[in-house]
Amino acid sequence: MSTFYVIMESQNHYTDLKRAPSPQIRLLKIEAAENNENIIKVNLHTKSMKEAPGFNALSYAWGDKDQTTSILLNGLGFEVTNNLHAALKVLRSKTNNSFLWVDAICVNQKDDYERSHQVSLMTRIYSKARIVLCWLGPDVDDHSILPFLRGCVHHADTLSSPQAFASKSDAIRDILSRPYWSRLWVVQENVLAKERLFLCESNEISSEDLARSLRLLKDFVQLMASEFHGREVLQAASDIRDFHGTRMVDGTLMPSRQPQSHTIAEQFTLLNEMMIETSRFNATDPCDYLYGVLGLFPDTTVIITPDYTKSPAEVFKDFALLTLKKNFGLIAQSGTGHKNCTRMRRSCKEVPSWVPNHSGPFVEIHNGVSLLTSVRIAKFEAGTFFPHGWDLSQDNMVLRVKGVRVGRVISRSSPDTLVAKRLVSDWKPNSTSSQRQRRGHLRVSISAFDRRSN
Repeated sequence: MSTFYVIMESQNHYTDLKRAPSPQIRLLKIEAAENNENIIKVNLHTKSMKEAPGFNALSYAWGDKDQTTSILLNGLGFEVTNNLHAALKVLRSKTNNSFLWVDAICVNQKDDYERSHQVSLMTRIYSKARIVLCWLGPDVDDHSILPFLRGCVHHADTLSSPQAFASKSDAIRDILSRPYWSRLWVVQENVLAKERLFLCESNEISSEDLARSLRLLKDFVQLMASEFHGREVLQAASDIRDFHGTRMVDGTLMPSRQPQSHTIAEQFTLLNEMMIETSRFNATDPCDYLYGVLGLFPDTTVIITPDYTKSPAEVFKDFALLTLKKNFGLIAQSGTGHKNCTRMRRSCKEVPSWVPNHSGPFVEIHNGVSLLTSVRIAKFEAGTFFPHGWDLSQDNMVLRVKGVRVGRVISRSSPDTLVAKRLVSDWKPNSTSSQRQRRGHLRVSISAFDRRSN
């Protein structure tokens, strides 16, 4: 017999959380289903961060905020996105009434002050979680690819032929294109986790097996490339080769696995590199392009406090000012001529030209090659960690920087990879002065500083 509920919306889902002396968080429990009921019922439990019981944390993509399903939260109606609802439905039968942390439910998303404080605890939450459950979404056509990926690791004959791969090509393309892999917050959630379990409907795979299977698939498609036929199969092979999520799964996306071993100035450089690296990901709030990776560099959180009451322009300006005033170098000014920055300045006249806009891709791809790779950005900072000569106008709008003239720009071009390679090869710092004179003036081709876009 089915049970029917009349769901009444209410604004009284939350009570205030204490911030000191021990900050509080909310954990939820999913009630077991009764009589095959479809409604998801969850209850919130307020716990101090210090004394919180063992819990798991959910890592997922929110999905379309306009497509929602009602659940019961502490007996009151509450809207969650369809993707989160699908995850809760699966976890109801898997978690055995254990505590779970889910950002969209455990944090009052309508309270910017609470959001700011809880985001500052994200590092501790995901580091403390027993398991981070990575929800990839429901199965497609009731056929999961995860058992096949596990088989690639544990059974040598799973990838016995191009035909075996071809039979799974559609499912492989689907799993690699899930919105999960493009969400900014999942980078931090994956890096901080002690243990991860990837879920697709009721099927699951460990992070270790998923990383191994992706490496095996990449090796396989390289060996068998000439044997593949059909547009779908070729596209699947291409998707595997280009899949950026591999670095997230195996942990190599981080510039350093032990950022705490670096000085605070070095951590700020790594933070800037990570912000550029993750600028291709999606975030609902532009401020998250900073806050979403802040927890990966623990010492920076002492200086930077998330504040969702500020506009993105204010957040990015404050960050750029902070790096200057703390003498962390000029690396925060990387990409200030990028088109995303000029768009931000047109919409907000109070943002000076030397403040980069982090809410969009800094990494431009031309001919399949990235022109700006985060792991190399430090090579373009001429002074490294030496003191920089700079000063600001009284209104903090004009930045004056001292430098050394190294050459004269005599030409510019579009950021074509072949052109860039030729121009770079023309300049060899170790060559003699006479050799450099014979080559003529140093040619520079950097689209980020092409002022014609202004």
